[in-house]
Amino acid sequence: MENDFQFYLPTRLIQGPNCLIKHSHYLKRLGKKALIVTGVNSSKLNGSLDDVITALEKENIRYKIFDGIDDNPTIELIQQAFNENEREGISFIVGLGKGSPIDAAKAIGVLFRHRGISAREAFNMKNLRSIPIVAVPTTAGTGSEVTPYSIVTDHQLRTKKDFGQESFPKLAYLDPRYIYTADFNSILHNAFDAFSHLVEGYLNVNANLMTDIIAEKGLALFGELKEAFIRKSLSPDQIDQLLMASTMGGMVISQTGTSLPHALGYVLTYEKKIPHGFATAAIFKGYLGLYSDEAKLSRMLSILGFASTAELMAYIDRIVDYRLDLTEDEIRVYTRNMLNNQGKLTNHPDRVSRNQIADMYQKAVKK
Repeated sequence: MENDFQFYLPTRLIQGPNCLIKHSHYLKRLGKKALIVTGVNSSKLNGSLDDVITALEKENIRYKIFDGIDDNPTIELIQQAFNENEREGISFIVGLGKGSPIDAAKAIGVLFRHRGISAREAFNMKNLRSIPIVAVPTTAGTGSEVTPYSIVTDHQLRTKKDFGQESFPKLAYLDPRYIYTADFNSILHNAFDAFSHLVEGYLNVNANLMTDIIAEKGLALFGELKEAFIRKSLSPDQIDQLLMASTMGGMVISQTGTSLPHALGYVLTYEKKIPHGFATAAIFKGYLGLYSDEAKLSRMLSILGFASTAELMAYIDRIVDYRLDLTEDEIRVYTRNMLNNQGKLTNHPDRVSRNQIADMYQKAVKK
């Protein structure tokens, strides 16, 4: 184990039922007017938007709402949100909802901090900062509340990719109540995004002592939920547990980055419309077989409660519901595109060949 490492996580975490209203005083430090960035419906239905408004009003903070964020926000939507609110005197942004509104809030915040730069230009620049971001997740999966990443859809490249700027939220409010009313399929595919973060961060060239400690605890929490996923029913306490595992996954990848399942899975979400968590799970069949450190892989499986990789994959096949059919031409194109973007492959400890990438896509097929 290499003990020479750095660990940087500047986000204040506040966890528990009603935590946003109980601890609204932290918002007062961020400014006098907030932009709430959220989706069209879910934050209104689960009560989180009402809580954000109540917390802001409690601290006499004015606000505007941009509620046009969908599941895969585009560069153009980021630009639109900024353009509509550029002259509103915004001091900070509240990213409210799934991972997408939080990711979008980070990218929009960069434009507020660096006025005159377009969203497209910001994609191709480095070392830009955001105005303060407050993250209020309403799903347990992305971990975006504790990462610097902002995943945005780029139609020019026909995929999703990181906005490229470091935008850690200043505050993250983790209230499991917002997830209680979610449908099980939504909970499940978000859970597998969290699972992928934990695994990819653990089996990562950038893993270190601290990330492994966090990843192992997150994997243990996930492993305790295996039967609940089979039953398709999670109790409030189990949802709270899943939310913590998700945040731990975010902590891990904020240091290590993700690896092959995310790199190869983004195009499946873009082209085949498979939910992101299921797209990463689909890649696992081929991915785990490429990991050469058998001792660490065995430890991970043991923490999860599986005797072998085959047993883990049988479990994933049992509970992850998706349909994916890829033609030989599609596999060839996706493989070529991955080889042309070697930066996405560098977090895997071993060099990955063309045939191995194609094999991962082939093994992901499920009809």
